[in-house]
Amino acid sequence: MLHALSTGALRTDLLITHRFPIEKAADAYELLSSQKKSLGILFHYPAVPDPEERTITLDFENATTSGISSGQPLLGVISVGNYASRVLIPAFSMSGARFHTLAANSGIAPVHFGRKFGFRTASTDVSSIFADPRCNNVVIATRHDSNAQLVLQALAAGKHVFVEKPLCLTSEELIAIEVACTGQHLLMVGFNRRFAPLIVNLCQQLQHLSGPKVLFIPAMPARYPLITRSKPPFSGGGRLLGEA
Repeated sequence: MLHALSTGALRTDLLITHRFPIEKAADAYELLSSQKKSLGILFHYPAVPDPEERTITLDFENATTSGISSGQPLLGVISVGNYASRVLIPAFSMSGARFHTLAANSGIAPVHFGRKFGFRTASTDVSSIFADPRCNNVVIATRHDSNAQLVLQALAAGKHVFVEKPLCLTSEELIAIEVACTGQHLLMVGFNRRFAPLIVNLCQQLQHLSGPKVLFIPAMPARYPLITRSKPPFSGGGRLLGEA
């Protein structure tokens, strides 16, 4: 289905027979109840300007920021995607981490997961995390092609950084990050495959072997759909950068 849509083999525009501005929604429903033929009916909504308030304080009782003293780790998290919301944030929560701001492009998900895991604020303004001195640690789990820039911004703002792999996609980005890492702040790349049982066992076996080692690892990964965050080299890095 995705392949057919991306190549134009499947044209959905031919399925749309009527379009109505939302102000005339009654006319659309009248059409549905009439004997006139219709298939796909679309509503057009007027453009809504961006709200002035992009960061809100969440009103809940289980905020994890209560009783925080100066210098204690306080996390700002960028992204509420599947991996961030289902794996990273719960893992940090179970380890006793304290949260401050949860930021993403859309405001709905940060509010939902912010209340669920005890964040103090939800935001659609990523820069608010960098500007807030209380967020001394930043967790980045965004699309692969935005990781490097966000890492550089976080380091420039004086934050410790945990970024989900990959760290970056180009040699130029890697050099820039290396220059930015002055040693004053920690930078960690999340790569959970290092903890896979077979990898752990392999590392243990290699410790008992002396001398040079040569590893040959054949792999036949499953095929990617055409539209994923890892497939396009310009945004996902492909298999090697996005996965390995």
